[in-house]
Amino acid sequence: MAGKHKILPRIDRNIARANTLPGKAYSSESLFDLMKERVFVPSWQWVGNEQDLPEGTGVFPVEFMPELLDEPLIFCKDNDGKTHLLSNVCTHRGNILAEKPMHCREIRCTYHGRRFELDGTFKHMPHTKGMEDFPSKCDHLPAVKFQNWYGLLFGSLAPSVDFETFISGMKPWIKSFPLDKMEYDVSMSKSYTIDAHWALYCDNYLEGFHIPFVHPGLTQTLDVAQYETHVFEGGVLQTGIAKGRRSSI
Repeated sequence: MAGKHKILPRIDRNIARANTLPGKAYSSESLFDLMKERVFVPSWQWVGNEQDLPEGTGVFPVEFMPELLDEPLIFCKDNDGKTHLLSNVCTHRGNILAEKPMHCREIRCTYHGRRFELDGTFKHMPHTKGMEDFPSKCDHLPAVKFQNWYGLLFGSLAPSVDFETFISGMKPWIKSFPLDKMEYDVSMSKSYTIDAHWALYCDNYLEGFHIPFVHPGLTQTLDVAQYETHVFEGGVLQTGIAKGRRSSI
């Protein structure tokens, strides 16, 4: 990291020589902002479920990483049944276009009446007759990369890797799962708010050293010696093998 962000030591790739991160890695606001830009903006994140999208033409607003990036996005299904993920911000004065899901045949801004097709193409704006070089490309709603993976919708604002590369590390481990039969059950869904730096939480979740001490029930089920963390481009995967089972896939 250059300039004012050169505050962390280089961590040795050899774990036998590596040290843990210093406290400033979790307390520096400038580093936190840099991490948001470099870690999360190019990442793939879950943004919704296919079953939430309108059956006909319409829109479904979502946010990319709420309370971290808070980027307003909007899923749109056009007349041909094609789904688009677009910016939910009007290209005129930054007004939010859709506050809630609705069936519609176009996107209309409630501020100055700018209208867009459901693929994000600029359509019309009042009192613009005679304007030169209008509309231009910057008047269309920016499209955002997304992928429908067995009904789970993933998006990325500026992906550093394509979705197939991102998900490929997981595929060998889940090939026997009936993913095509998955259904979201809201009654089984729970959310937990943890007052901690995101990296500190990930450190704890990924290291695995605490499992024998904190999760005795899980320890009885798993062959802890086969518990592994796999690092691949764009993601991290943990695998636990039940006792008495082989790790081959």
